[in-house]
Amino acid sequence: MPASSGSTLGVMVRDKQTNAFFGAAAAGTLVIQVCGDCGYRQFPQPFTPGTSHCHACASSDLSWQPVSGQGSLVTWTAMQNRPEPDGTPAPVIIVAVIELDEGPWVHTQLRDVAIQDLTPGLPLRVGFEQPDGGEPLPVFLPAQRRISVE
Repeated sequence: MPASSGSTLGVMVRDKQTNAFFGAAAAGTLVIQVCGDCGYRQFPQPFTPGTSHCHACASSDLSWQPVSGQGSLVTWTAMQNRPEPDGTPAPVIIVAVIELDEGPWVHTQLRDVAIQDLTPGLPLRVGFEQPDGGEPLPVFLPAQRRISVE
């Protein structure tokens, strides 16, 4: 069964701490944080407290760096909510961990891939979805396909 192609992402709203991340996402670019003190590279979860400090050394000297948006599948799980009251099945949502080519791991959702086609190491690339009323968020899909901010 293919992963959902409709947005199943929550709505995120930009603030001072997430402005650079969402600005880059709106331009179709994935960015990571790089520590100026130790060089550690991390993927910020915009909705997770603590992304204003390096996860390795706790420094607050972080800068944003664009990355390729290419990576490989580490692990995944498929989820499906209850059917709608009219019996319509809920979409299958594939939640995954992707290792970016630059090193950091990303927790995200997959698009345009069948569950039976998933294998560790599957080449993936970033795409962006913009839920109504929210900021564009990264999702990943097979490297040969693309989606863009809607």
